[in-house]
Amino acid sequence: MRVLHVVDSVGVYGKERVILELMEQQARTGLEPMLGSITRTEEIKPILSAARARGLEGIVLVVRGPGDPLRMRGASAA
Repeated sequence: MRVLHVVDSVGVYGKERVILELMEQQARTGLEPMLGSITRTEEIKPILSAARARGLEGIVLVVRGPGDPLRMRGASAA
C-alpha cells in the first residue's frame, strides 16, 4: 500500500522529523511511503533532501495558486 505524506516546510524541525521517522517505520512494515513537498517553485526543500538521503521516495508538489491542488494528480518526481 502506498502512503503519501504531504507537507509544506522550510526546514527539518519537529514535525518534519516525525514525518521522516514515520515514513521509515512504514517502509519497515512493508508499506510504500512517499513524501509530497509543497513548494511554489521547482525547488528541492530540506525535508525532501532529508527524505531522499534516508532512501525514502519524494516528489515536489508545485502549488502556485488556489486551484493548483486540484491539478496535483499529474505531479511527477523531480
